[in-house]
Amino acid sequence: MPPFRDSFTPVLEAEYGKVEAAFADVTAATGAYGPLTETAQDPVQCSCPCWWRGCAR
Repeated sequence: MPPFRDSFTPVLEAEYGKVEAAFADVTAATGAYGPLTETAQDPVQCSCPCWWRGCAR
């Protein structure tokens, strides 16, 4: 999700920096910036984007 990663995350990181707080990019840490074309089969919601590393593929 480049728009989120490239636009929103830097703004959040800068705001955290203003108050000397640590910013953790959890989205990057969990591998959620992967392509939306990578999907997992969910028995309830059918095929959905695979936003986590441990998803059932």
